[in-house]
Amino acid sequence: MFHSRQIFLTLATLLVAVPAFGADWHWQLPPERYKQMNTFERAQYDKAAHLLETNQPAAASSEFEKFKAQFGDSPVLSYSLFMRGYCMHQAKNRNAAIKAYQEVVDYFPEQVQDAAAALYFEGVANFEDGEITKGIRCMKKLLDSPLYKTNPLAAGALRRIADAYWEQKQPDQAVQYWRQAVKEFRHVNDQEYTAALSGLAAYCIVSKDYAIWENSALEDDTAKADPARRRAAADFMWNRGWSMYRSGFERVKPVTPKELAAEQKAFYEYLASTKDWWVKAKDLNGYYYRMFNVLVYDYKDKATRDKLLDEAIAFERQEKDKTLADQQIAQICDILRAGRFEDRARLCVAAMTDRVAAAYKEHEILYDEAKYKEALATLEQVEASSNPEWQTKAMNARANIYKNGLGQYDKAIAIYEKIGQPPGTLWQIQECYKRWGKLDQALKALTRARCGTRPLITRKPATRSGRWPMPIAY
Repeated sequence: MFHSRQIFLTLATLLVAVPAFGADWHWQLPPERYKQMNTFERAQYDKAAHLLETNQPAAASSEFEKFKAQFGDSPVLSYSLFMRGYCMHQAKNRNAAIKAYQEVVDYFPEQVQDAAAALYFEGVANFEDGEITKGIRCMKKLLDSPLYKTNPLAAGALRRIADAYWEQKQPDQAVQYWRQAVKEFRHVNDQEYTAALSGLAAYCIVSKDYAIWENSALEDDTAKADPARRRAAADFMWNRGWSMYRSGFERVKPVTPKELAAEQKAFYEYLASTKDWWVKAKDLNGYYYRMFNVLVYDYKDKATRDKLLDEAIAFERQEKDKTLADQQIAQICDILRAGRFEDRARLCVAAMTDRVAAAYKEHEILYDEAKYKEALATLEQVEASSNPEWQTKAMNARANIYKNGLGQYDKAIAIYEKIGQPPGTLWQIQECYKRWGKLDQALKALTRARCGTRPLITRKPATRSGRWPMPIAY
């Protein structure tokens, strides 16, 4: 079964095809530099680091300031200065943080790890203050330095420059930096690589330029010939489009309904062009799942949807494992049902081999149509089966109809009592009584449910002093 959302980082790992996370940046002092400190320096560092780890950045900043005062000749002095600024940054004192970052860059430019990080976070702080030009200047200074540009944070600099240009309505510059970040840092900083890839995917969707996507997400001919990599690239694109159309996206310019329709059609057509790679990756079910989601929620072309449904059902009928085939058909049915395409959903029901499972799906469609009596009659067929799991499932569904559909709480309670699977059924019973206005019975059911989920508490005998243990608080 497939989920509606996938994690971008997992997909990016497939696209990169290298061990992940090795070079990603973290503020903690690397072990080789930690060993350079003496015992007293380590104690002060550990104290400051612990405060930051426990979300006390202002206090941590003070401790790093003490480190500077006490250990002026420390081999990690530049790091302590950077961390003082970083902690103030985390405490939202951005002006003071910027000054601290500048001090590191001005006085310790040869300490590459610390100076590069200071320059990067100075840019971040400026972006956060709305100083876009200053932020871009810091990031470009980092990227232009032969010493700093190999730092893992350089990937973030590229990506943030791209994001800034996008916010300033300069898409050509934005896509230039996104592509550069994807190309140069796919093996260096997975988090920033993924963020840049996400920005690039969004650009390709709104511009309808999927050639850029193919040439950037798949870096060479080997990747382009690898079904798993091609499938991962298509899946990443589907995820990005799904996220954009569900959660919104800051566009360079407003889009008209006609333009949006053309954009979503191009999005569907690109995904459709990747079908062969899903076949080669032996995941055609995954392809159908994603395509039906696009057709139901975005590119709502009836002819295309109906043609794909015929194709998907024909494919599933060839599956030797009929239980698996029914599961996949049921999943498509659920997508169509959620989109209120009941007639198409019923074609899925008709194609299912297991008629008990099919009857249950039909009851779900009827429930969505508020045809509660017909849904109850259909559930009787399920409940009459010899499978105990289906029987219980059907009983719960009947109780749900009486409770949520018809408001016949007495009938719902009777079914829940018959099912007798506390504490779940007891919680349902108390909810029925509560809606019914019978609060005393609801309280009794709630008490039974709470007792059913808690171990019994047995008091210990009195101690010699005659005092009891402290009562247990709930």
